[in-house]
Amino acid sequence: MKKIIILIPIILCIYPFLEFKKDGYLYMMSYGKDLISSQDFEKLEDRTCYNESYSYNKKRNITITSWDYEGFLFFKWIKAKYKNGNECDKEFILEESYIKHFLKNAEIIESDEIDLESLIKDKKPIIENKRYPWNDDYKWISYKLDDKYEEMFIFIEEDLIIIQVGLSDEGPKYIAYEKI
Repeated sequence: MKKIIILIPIILCIYPFLEFKKDGYLYMMSYGKDLISSQDFEKLEDRTCYNESYSYNKKRNITITSWDYEGFLFFKWIKAKYKNGNECDKEFILEESYIKHFLKNAEIIESDEIDLESLIKDKKPIIENKRYPWNDDYKWISYKLDDKYEEMFIFIEEDLIIIQVGLSDEGPKYIAYEKI
């Protein structure tokens, strides 16, 4: 009985410092009243990505992709879905391999008249984590690739051909091509 009486305060003292990872989730224990008045999430959020639904935590080297604040009585916890590494540093990158895969395997559903393969032939890809500004003068392709429907927008600005996959407000990816 004395062991239980001693054990309970120890558990209550260490509870808010407990955290563990399981099945792609990070669990962090807390005594916060609710999410709004709690400062618990601030322990996870070092840097918010441009896509504000993601945030990077440098200490743990993880990107939080979604989270819930849950609890029972005064025991609370954050259940955060995460990916290893910093997704913020590559959130806008569209790899050249994706374009090659698109050219070989995409099922074009609808498009403006454009021959993307010819357009980028003999051009050097520029792959960087950059969000390019929207241009109303674009060509458009609606397609299915790997059982996923997507939209591609192609802009020509000076010496650059900019390809955007995805809508501007839904986490688009970009690659640009320039003359060699």
